[in-house]
Amino acid sequence: MPVVVFIMHSMKDGRFWFGHAVDVEKRIAAHNLGKSEFTKPFRPWKLFATKEVDNHSDAVFFERRLKTLQTEEGMLVFMLYNDFKLTPEYQLRLNNIQQKRED
Repeated sequence: MPVVVFIMHSMKDGRFWFGHAVDVEKRIAAHNLGKSEFTKPFRPWKLFATKEVDNHSDAVFFERRLKTLQTEEGMLVFMLYNDFKLTPEYQLRLNNIQQKRED
């Protein structure tokens, strides 16, 4: 069964949260309702990017790898090279980083 690796962005303080789920919209809604003690203080959350993978093991691999990255730029470059789909409003951030790397 396909699993989606997702990245959420906190509208409160700008932090990112990584996870995976079969139903991403339902999972993000649960985070925004405060059903996770870890993410509750940083609500509201918006979907930042997704990547569909074949199974749970692949999802865990990508989630763990994302958690090791130290900067937003590093995360975006990783997402670029691994075919993550950014939401349209966040695509601009990736475009800006790509432009800086080309300059």
